[in-house]
Amino acid sequence: MALFSTSGKSFRERKIRYVLKRYLKLQPKNLDLYYQAVVHTSYKEANEGSDYERLEFLGDALLGSYVATWLYDHYPNKNEGQLSRSRSKLISRKFLNKLAFKLRINHLIYFSTREDLSENSIPGNTLEALLGAIYVDRGPKVLKDTLDYIFSQHIDVEEVERQEVDYKSKLVQFCQKNKIRPQFKIADQSHKKGRDYFTITLQVAGYESVTSHGYSKKKAEQQASKKFLNSLAKPE
Repeated sequence: MALFSTSGKSFRERKIRYVLKRYLKLQPKNLDLYYQAVVHTSYKEANEGSDYERLEFLGDALLGSYVATWLYDHYPNKNEGQLSRSRSKLISRKFLNKLAFKLRINHLIYFSTREDLSENSIPGNTLEALLGAIYVDRGPKVLKDTLDYIFSQHIDVEEVERQEVDYKSKLVQFCQKNKIRPQFKIADQSHKKGRDYFTITLQVAGYESVTSHGYSKKKAEQQASKKFLNSLAKPE
């Protein structure tokens, strides 16, 4: 990949080697794979269908499998529903974004969007792409060792379970139970502080619509879902 020359020890190479060794305890073999993993498709030299997307696809599947196995082994008394809820939180965009910042992966990312990295899913997606790169470069055992280290050092499942509820998922569950369908519509899209800013309207048949705002559609949808669910708990 021409964008990342590995001849000599460039600043880019030193930086990625440092983060991988310091925070993931990993010694890479084929650096090109890791370079590809940190170039988001929004970046001007990244192409549609790039290796970033392929590595993210692979890493997403591998992480989901690891988390399911890890929870099954560590929580023998949890039932299927409890395991599913824990797994959902541990592979959520919100959690993976926070984990990516803990692992300093945000310092490695090349992207061309005006959104702040803390306001979108790019860090978590890049983490998944890096996991895919580890698997291709070093194989399943090293990937498992890396994830074991990350989970032992950076993840407190009980704390994760106490964190903010995924309100959109709870909304979907409510609507499925009542055989109704939620509809999210973009009421307005503007720019605020140099970034995209969305106004989302949530409509559920038989209920008053609610509106919310955010620097990403996902955040605005979460807030709208929270408003709607909170309104259900209020007395008439």
